[in-house]
Amino acid sequence: MGICNSSNHHGLGPRFMPASLTGKEWFRLTYRSKLQSYVSMENIERIIKISNKNNKAVDVGGALWVDMNTREIRQILEGRYLAVNSLVNKIAQDRRHKHFVIEREEFPLSRFYSKWGGMALAQSPDFQQNIENKIQKFLVRTHYG
Repeated sequence: MGICNSSNHHGLGPRFMPASLTGKEWFRLTYRSKLQSYVSMENIERIIKISNKNNKAVDVGGALWVDMNTREIRQILEGRYLAVNSLVNKIAQDRRHKHFVIEREEFPLSRFYSKWGGMALAQSPDFQQNIENKIQKFLVRTHYG
């Protein structure tokens, strides 16, 4: 196994990359965290604007769910393994949020978020379920349709 350096103050230790990976495989990661009290919706919108520009250069897309009442964030990132891992390392170290936890990591056979042209923002509490339903429908259509 190879190690992807990601040690940070959130307790996300070194991340291992199986030796059989090249780092160019499609990779999808979901994490959750809590915004610090001083982060506003305007801050989030500015972060998305900058992120869309930066992520486009490395072919990373995804979706971001924000609940400003509970301060909860859930984000799905999708792209090449090394690009997503590098981005996650930066995000995990960002002090504008806390309690960073990776919920899911997967290697899809095809992309779902490339069509979105960047990071989609949602403020609906049903976002995660809606995304899961869309991914499942996409996968069924792609593999069986």
